[in-house]
Amino acid sequence: MRGASRASFIMAREQLTAALEGRADPAVLGEELFAVTHLLDQEPGVRRALTDATSPTAARSGLARQLLDGRVSGPTLDLVTGMADSRALGPPMR
Repeated sequence: MRGASRASFIMAREQLTAALEGRADPAVLGEELFAVTHLLDQEPGVRRALTDATSPTAARSGLARQLLDGRVSGPTLDLVTGMADSRALGPPMR
């Protein structure tokens, strides 16, 4: 994993830890994150839009919020928008 990807991964892991230590129900969070992962696997255009380095951060997180608001819990929405901000939703770098 390279510098930016490693930093994004670390940030995502810290956000996940904070969510689990906070108000998130671990079972709900896990289920919803698997559903988001499935969405990103099935919709490569959405995945590319959420990880596009040329898009402004607000556009990426705004898209995530627009797609998921009302469909997932607040902690999941916060985690996914945070990952979109840092581009941690992209495929792992080798």
